Amino acid sequence: MKGRKWTNNIGLKIGSLVFAAVMWTVVTNLNDPLDTRTYDNVPVRILNGHIIEDSNRVFAVLENTDVIDRVTVRAPRSVISMITHANIVAQADINFISSLDTVAITLGVNNFTAAEISDIDGSSTILKLSIEDKRERRFPIRAMTEGTITEGYLQGDISIDPNSININGPESIINSISYAAARVDITGFVSDISTTAPVYLYDVEGNRVVSDRINQDISNTSFRVPILETKTIPISYSVSGNPPQGFRRNGIQSISHSEILIAGSSNAIRNINEIIISPERVDISDSTELFVAEIDINAYLPHGVRLVDMSDHIVMITVGVEAEVSRNISLPEERLRILNMPSGFQASFLDFTETSPFILVGLRRDLNLIEEEEVYGDIDIAAWMGSRGINQLTQGYYELPVTINMGNDINVANVVTVWMNISPIGGY
Repeated sequence: MKGRKWTNNIGLKIGSLVFAAVMWTVVTNLNDPLDTRTYDNVPVRILNGHIIEDSNRVFAVLENTDVIDRVTVRAPRSVISMITHANIVAQADINFISSLDTVAITLGVNNFTAAEISDIDGSSTILKLSIEDKRERRFPIRAMTEGTITEGYLQGDISIDPNSININGPESIINSISYAAARVDITGFVSDISTTAPVYLYDVEGNRVVSDRINQDISNTSFRVPILETKTIPISYSVSGNPPQGFRRNGIQSISHSEILIAGSSNAIRNINEIIISPERVDISDSTELFVAEIDINAYLPHGVRLVDMSDHIVMITVGVEAEVSRNISLPEERLRILNMPSGFQASFLDFTETSPFILVGLRRDLNLIEEEEVYGDIDIAAWMGSRGINQLTQGYYELPVTINMGNDINVANVVTVWMNISPIGGY
């Protein structure tokens, strides 16, 4: 008798298998039914982002698409009870980026097989990116202060270290940056400030540019602000030399500012009480017109001392010089006075109407002030005798000098004489 073949009653056998599977499923579902659970705010992990960065570009996620608001998982109750938020995995691989700069998001559950998960679904399935060129720039750091310095003190020159910053990031953001700056408050300080200050980035209108997409090689800089004491001191000078012949000083003399405000450390300025400009700097020996000396006061300040207002560094000293002019004056007899006539003698003029002209030399201003009718000439007999060695006056005709006193500002350039008859009183 031949053995039975396994194909005998094949239909019955298949039916039995199907029935067994169905019964197993029914029993399983009855004992471990499917359940659903939702997980909120699942982050999307971006894979292979270096592909963009290696091409010297940068990317940013748009519309918060790197976080899925809600992920729903369906699995047997025994499985889903063990799934936590940490098991939910969302990934977007840059290798599969589209021409629209989007990447499909794949979902999975760590530590569980695909057979154990009936279904997983997210409220969003696309990662949206903004991609642009990367740019690097270097900026000097502006050292700035704010607040009000104490009265009687001055802020010195600020020093910072480092004094520049390197940044990189998306071109659109980097292009919006105009400068980098660090600042410190100086209110109330009366001594040097040494501190650190954060370095911030600003646009052309002075608004801070803040972005987590900007990379900075430094975030702080060391700040030193000297706080200087101030002091007001006078400036003195003297004029040396005299103008050439034919020229003289006209009385005009001035200095643009007679005192200055200096600043320095207390020790540096303590013994500075005056700035003395040497006479050699105000030498008018060769001047034939208005003399002006420009003096740089910085040359008179010791190391560590500076002007509060740097525009005051040039002091202008002015000394008036102008050419002499002349004026002629003749005196009539009634404005001539005979002085110191020896006792017993008398004098009379010979054929006299007025003197020959006196040539007066001086500044035009002074000569114009002369009132001729107020000018008198003197004939000093005793002085004339002394100059001639005459001890005893005798009768005769003499040519005698006439002097006029015009003060120190006007010179008489010539000698004017008159002829006189000197005779004993009562004689002929």
